[in-house]
Amino acid sequence: MLLILSLLAIIFSIISIIQIRKTKERGLPMAIAGLILGVVITTIILVGFIITLKIALIF
Repeated sequence: MLLILSLLAIIFSIISIIQIRKTKERGLPMAIAGLILGVVITTIILVGFIITLKIALIF
């Protein structure tokens, strides 16, 4: 569930960055922060999943 939400954060952040650059609106720092947080959370989840799989395969 959290993985899906973090992937959606990445997608929506990219869409908003594109829209902000086209329309010259404010909010670019917030969109970049959303993108960074989405990438960081997704990375943490995937690394944790890989570590869990490796530990499970050892036993």
